[in-house]
Amino acid sequence: LVVPKAIQQLIAVKQFDVLLKFATEHADANARRNFLQGIVYNRETLQALIANDLIDTVLTLVKEEREPYLRESLLNSLLSLPAVIRYYAKAGKLDSIFALLPANSNRSNNVLFSVLSRSEVISILVEQERLEETIAYIQTHAAGATRGQLLGQLLTNTKALEWLKANKKTDLLLSLAEPDAKQPDAQATQVYLTRILGYPIAIDMLIADGHFDKLLELTKKQPDAVRGPALRSLVASHAVAQHFSKNKQLVALLELVLQEEHPLARQAALGGLFQNAV
Repeated sequence: LVVPKAIQQLIAVKQFDVLLKFATEHADANARRNFLQGIVYNRETLQALIANDLIDTVLTLVKEEREPYLRESLLNSLLSLPAVIRYYAKAGKLDSIFALLPANSNRSNNVLFSVLSRSEVISILVEQERLEETIAYIQTHAAGATRGQLLGQLLTNTKALEWLKANKKTDLLLSLAEPDAKQPDAQATQVYLTRILGYPIAIDMLIADGHFDKLLELTKKQPDAVRGPALRSLVASHAVAQHFSKNKQLVALLELVLQEEHPLARQAALGGLFQNAV
């Protein structure tokens, strides 16, 4: 059942459904798992299934797998192939993949981290105009630090930032850092903002589009433990120095740091200021 060349030959002669029917209706659980692993762990076979519009059948089998650890492994392998993401994004069926991931599940988060760590996958999501759909999914199905990390990972990708810039949606970077009145999640916004502030290209883009005041406001609202490193990242940005210099407010930049009341936060911010070659 699991010889890749044999499976590919059956796909080529339009007989894969016969093998699939046998595996699902007559084989025992172990045989079905071997069959599924033989497909999912072989990239040539997956490519053949995609080319023949048969990948949905594999996704259904993965969904029906009852062993959580195996299901996670299969999903990781399946979604690690950019061609699979491209297929579902192009067809407008990303929800078919998302439906396999239970909300706020460690295993689901592991899969999402794995998928979104691949720059090529994010590029595909952007190319197929599925960036906002992915953001909405993360907001709905993840919480706390995990949500912040996933959003930060997605939106500090160069292609994602270019898309936001081209579509005049750089303000979305900041709106995601604001507390949600209906579903407040301070940990998510803190982790997310910290990630954005640690990415100079994002800071440069926000300042260039006139969002410095809002960025500073959000940074100053963070709790002491977060605010210090956040201010350090912000004032260490060359774009911030240029912003103050352009407006002849370099003294104001120093005052901004010195006015910080919390000692450790002020010390961290001063470190960022000295790091910046003003």
